[in-house]
Amino acid sequence: MDAMSYSLTGLRRSFNDEKIEEDTFQTSASELGDKDEALKLVGLERTGGISEELSRKVRWKLDLVITPLCAAVYFTQYLDKNVLNYASIMGLPITGQHYNLAALAFYLGFLIWVFPTMYISQKLRLGKYLGTNIVLWGIIMMLHAVPNSFGPFFVLRILLGMLESCVSPTLVLIVSMFYKKNEQARRISWFYFMTGVANIVGGFVAYGISFDSRAGLAPYKILYLLCGALAIAVGVSVLIWLPDSPLYARFLSPEERIVAVERVRDDQGGTENKRLKKEQLKEALLDIRTWIIVLSTLISLSKLWFSLPLTE
Repeated sequence: MDAMSYSLTGLRRSFNDEKIEEDTFQTSASELGDKDEALKLVGLERTGGISEELSRKVRWKLDLVITPLCAAVYFTQYLDKNVLNYASIMGLPITGQHYNLAALAFYLGFLIWVFPTMYISQKLRLGKYLGTNIVLWGIIMMLHAVPNSFGPFFVLRILLGMLESCVSPTLVLIVSMFYKKNEQARRISWFYFMTGVANIVGGFVAYGISFDSRAGLAPYKILYLLCGALAIAVGVSVLIWLPDSPLYARFLSPEERIVAVERVRDDQGGTENKRLKKEQLKEALLDIRTWIIVLSTLISLSKLWFSLPLTE
């Protein structure tokens, strides 16, 4: 099998003329079997380089789709995290120590599922996996309006934390697949910008709902239903428009997909690989920069531990 070679019909770049023509790359199965999916498409060799104008054009198209969708996902997640805080003063029957346990349940589910969900996301199509999780947590959010006792509410909070645990690692992975290293920070900054927007929007919406009793529902139930419906809408949008990798970006032409792949390859990045490589895992765990990132994240999130309201 290793000696057998096969042909990949790809697109050989001729960027000097800003044209892309069909060609066939001859590569052995042993050479490509463990490689990135995009590398299997474009081949091990290439000719020419990418013009800055073409690179900017592709980046602009990515910015019109990838960044807004990822920002919308982060907005939805942070808004849903805060609903419990708003609900606590809008008639939520879960009070006292039960409320504190309900607040804890979300992070318990998050902790339980964050590593398994990262592994699963590597095996499945990334955009579809993320979109499915968002739709499911939207349904769970709407179900929060049903129970009036602690037990079912606690279970729903655990499930919500499990489903939302995929967001941060998946979004960072998506950005790294589509953008070069020097472009990633600006795009990721939009995610964190959404936390402030979610606080503002969530506060105004909760304030408005608190004065509306015409629907015959408790205000907190209306809030859960609205936020759940928003999450479902965002999830469906992700399923439709967010590509799993540059290879599946329908808003790019075939030539532009190759350019998107080459932009990342020039930056020594990758797009998609379904195999967990032990040597890469070991390298990441032994890299001091990994633990610096972990420490800085823990410090930045420490304020959250003191922001969860305690009720008597």
